[in-house]
Amino acid sequence: MENQQITKTSDNSKKTSLQILKDSPHQFLTGLNPQKIEDCIKSDSPCMAVIKTELGEPTLKAMLTVLIIETVEFFNLGKTMGQTQVAQTIELIIEDFGFMKMEDFKLCFKNAKRGLYGNGQLYDRIDGQIILGWLNSHKYERMEASEMASIKKHTEFKKEDKHELTDEQRK
Repeated sequence: MENQQITKTSDNSKKTSLQILKDSPHQFLTGLNPQKIEDCIKSDSPCMAVIKTELGEPTLKAMLTVLIIETVEFFNLGKTMGQTQVAQTIELIIEDFGFMKMEDFKLCFKNAKRGLYGNGQLYDRIDGQIILGWLNSHKYERMEASEMASIKKHTEFKKEDKHELTDEQRK
């Protein structure tokens, strides 16, 4: 599937994204390529809570495992994560970040690879605490971007509203 199919914004796009996810989670993940926070916010892909409800926790955990392992393998570190650490980290992610979409994780981990979180210093280790720190940084960036988008939308609405009131007063 093309990336466009996953991120289109029609009324049926959430169902489409969920169906693609159900049919081929790997294809869904590889089709995601968010470049900025706004891409994550505007995406019609389901959040983790919906994935867990609709497709089950094992599917959600498998997807997060793939993303975490890809990220961990990117770094050339002496102290890496074992299976138990990955599983515990995923449990915490599911508990704390259920509102996030897979695009959020792809972008967050891409930014971590670029060294945008924590001054890019891993000091020869990666673990759940570091990953959760990245996700918290991403969460705050996302919240700020959402707030700015909401303020912008509100301002535009107020401008339109004033214009309509002016037209009504003229009649």
